[in-house]
Amino acid sequence: MIKKKRILLVAIISSLIMGCGGGDSTPTPSQKSDITITGDLSPSVGQSVALIATLVNEKTDIFDIIWTQTSGTALNLVAKNSAVLAFDIQSSGDYAFKVDFTAQNGTRYSENISFSTSSVSNILNVRRDHAVREGNKVSFKISSPTDLNSGQALPNKFTEVTWAQSEGPSVTFDDKNTNPYTAIFKAPEVSSDTVISFDVSAKHPDGRIVNDTVHLLVQAITSIPSGSIYDEVIAKISPYHANAPMADGLKNCIYANYFSQPCSLSRINLIGQDHIKPTVDDIMNRVITSHPWMAENFKKFLTQEDPHGDFKKMLRSVSAIVISYDIRPSYYWVATGAIHLDPEDLWLTPEQRDVIDVAPDYRGAFGQELKYVMPWRYVKNNEYASSYYPKDLRLTRTISDLVPDLGSLLYHELAHANDTFPASSLASVEGTSVYGAFLKREGNTISDKLFTQYPKSSVEMASLGQVNFHGQKPTDIEIAYTPDEIADFFKHDSAPTEYAYSSKAEDVATLFDAAMMSARYGIERDEAVTTPRSADASTPSYVLSWGQRGRITEPAVKQRSQFVFDLIFPELDSDAIYAAMPAPRLLTSGVTWGKSLTDGFVNVGSQPQKSRAKSERRRPIELDLIRRYK
Repeated sequence: MIKKKRILLVAIISSLIMGCGGGDSTPTPSQKSDITITGDLSPSVGQSVALIATLVNEKTDIFDIIWTQTSGTALNLVAKNSAVLAFDIQSSGDYAFKVDFTAQNGTRYSENISFSTSSVSNILNVRRDHAVREGNKVSFKISSPTDLNSGQALPNKFTEVTWAQSEGPSVTFDDKNTNPYTAIFKAPEVSSDTVISFDVSAKHPDGRIVNDTVHLLVQAITSIPSGSIYDEVIAKISPYHANAPMADGLKNCIYANYFSQPCSLSRINLIGQDHIKPTVDDIMNRVITSHPWMAENFKKFLTQEDPHGDFKKMLRSVSAIVISYDIRPSYYWVATGAIHLDPEDLWLTPEQRDVIDVAPDYRGAFGQELKYVMPWRYVKNNEYASSYYPKDLRLTRTISDLVPDLGSLLYHELAHANDTFPASSLASVEGTSVYGAFLKREGNTISDKLFTQYPKSSVEMASLGQVNFHGQKPTDIEIAYTPDEIADFFKHDSAPTEYAYSSKAEDVATLFDAAMMSARYGIERDEAVTTPRSADASTPSYVLSWGQRGRITEPAVKQRSQFVFDLIFPELDSDAIYAAMPAPRLLTSGVTWGKSLTDGFVNVGSQPQKSRAKSERRRPIELDLIRRYK
């Protein structure tokens, strides 16, 4: 529920002092300052272009920035509020742009840039040139090679990929990243805005050596004060509605590096304290984001894919919705009452996806010594409920395509928020801040009640939960456990999934999200215990010792899930809802995880239909071994 780097919060705010401080961010612009635009000023067709705007003697991070295309074939611009405007050129011609910088005191600077493209087609594209604060995380990725005649992606990948830094202070690539098609590192410290560039070379499937250059603007920032709640650099965010009623609290009290104490309820409170029946517009007044398109897609989802009003009701229990390119995994934080969403579940176009950080969840390295794994997936009609979209392909999707992933994510994170502040408590929230109100509810949350009345029983799984999700070193006994032993521990307990052993709060959230996805969308969750990846190619990997679909209606699990459901949605008829859910079914053991999707169930007369392919490439099992949320 709370990232490990934020554990210091309890010590910092034990006194619960009202209010919060802002950063030293008021600029004193010089009227003589002027904007300089660099980057790809003579681009070719098909190129991923970067226009980099800097302001002499100023830090661009403290300005509001907006780019406007003033002439040329209309382009899909998804980072118009950044100092770096990145886009693809699809046709030759003349293009022109204007960039405006506005200081907090209203001083404004503007500059124009124009260029003509060449007709030579660009072959290699590294995504995506962008601006980042010094100390924040950075990632680049290479798009799949395409056929120059048809423009279609080729089945074979680039080979002989090399990354060579050509400009700026040296960076160190993440040595844990073994994917040659990505570069992951932390932006270096700088004293002023600084451009870093990389020359990338690769061998195209047709044998040619092709090249591209990718740029990064590292933005100097005001030093983070000692004791800040967010002690590691995070992205710059802005309210989706600049004039929202609590815009100041959204900017300075939720996702920022310059506050060390929770803000008062007068600056930022829970949505349900102001709106007992919030509209989509009420909710959008609490959205803050690094890129406006993220908020716009979130609004479309709430408008089009929430037919029962579940999400609007549950959002009453949060203070804000944060959507930023650098959030991974998604999480809820009791310190501020906000949910934080990874936009990987929100993109609709390849241009939107380009701006999202691709660094993997840090928890993926936990538990590598163990002799088992527990994959999971959401399924519908005997196939994956969600499609797989490889990051190197230029794919698009619709709002309805977001339902399996974003819907389950929202049910999960909002279960955390409602665990802390259920609807029944909103009229009596007490405290100097949201966090202060949480402290007054300690011992009386839904997770507290669940733990008291319906505790899980497996000591072994509880300990392994700390290994797999919190990085605790496993014991020799735990390392020796076989998949069959793990299956025996798990299937006789009342947890809905392995992740329920991460914490009391995750127990509540996983009980609830599985129930809601089954009830509202007919989407069930598979849980399994398998062997890990085999080091020997002759030995199959991920062979099921045990697996189950629809575990949420297993009697011991159902009792606990319905208990949680009734506390979150007491106005609904849970008996009727749970009675309509499918009964649990055992998956066939002895087959691989992939084959278990289509090879039928134990003790079921009719066999499921063959799953149709839902992507252009086979889904990696790694996606089924991680949790997208906290």
